[in-house]
Amino acid sequence: MNIQGVTHKPTIIQNGRKNYTIIGSIDHGMEIPQSSMLELIASLENVKALMMETPEEFHKYFHPMSTEILVKASVGRALVSYLSGSRANEDIGKQVLKYAPQQIAEVFVPAIYVRNSIQMGQEPTFDSMVAFTSAYKGRFGFLDAEESIKRYMQVLQYWGKHQLDPKDLDHFSYDFEKFVGDVREFELWQPELREFRAQYKKGKIAACVGDYHVPFVQSVFEDNNIQPPNWKNHLDTRREDKLTPQSTEFLQRVYDNLGKALELQPSI
Repeated sequence: MNIQGVTHKPTIIQNGRKNYTIIGSIDHGMEIPQSSMLELIASLENVKALMMETPEEFHKYFHPMSTEILVKASVGRALVSYLSGSRANEDIGKQVLKYAPQQIAEVFVPAIYVRNSIQMGQEPTFDSMVAFTSAYKGRFGFLDAEESIKRYMQVLQYWGKHQLDPKDLDHFSYDFEKFVGDVREFELWQPELREFRAQYKKGKIAACVGDYHVPFVQSVFEDNNIQPPNWKNHLDTRREDKLTPQSTEFLQRVYDNLGKALELQPSI
């Protein structure tokens, strides 16, 4: 099924002195406003090499006028390569557990399944949750589907008992998803982007990533020092994205309740 809908104008960052362009896709695969297309195409003139976040196999589902498809078409015969950690069969679990508690990561998977189902207008079912969580082992190799769903049900019981808003878990899934993105950036993308920049010192390069990742990519291209993800203070240092702004105080309460539901020691 192809991705439908129109999203916002992509972010475009250009640095003529350092010879790079960074494109930030607000919603992967969705059509962008026609008024922003010429600016996007012009920003990619004379690009020698492009690095993209979304794997090529996903592009067949993207709208022909999405950020990603237009970017790829605009660079013509430039060399195109792809950042690691985005494919369904790329296990990033070991990297994630270097920074985040396993029990939280286990609850995240059923939580994101429920959030995605509702967003797509589908009713979540137990069988589908089991299938999704089992398949997610391709990304989180440590995952045991039965244990993951058991922990999620434990959280739901706590939420019901204390009359908490189930939508809190959507906000948790958004935040944890972004933290996983921080891990991907630091562990996988940083060395790849530095090598990419070094390989094309004399030519113009471009990167196309989700809008949330633009500041990170720019920091790498500017050769700035990058700090590793820190779970304990990530709520204070996290980057907001345009679609899911959340207050630190609110998220702290959600994580406090998650900790109580799972009987964890405070970790944030």
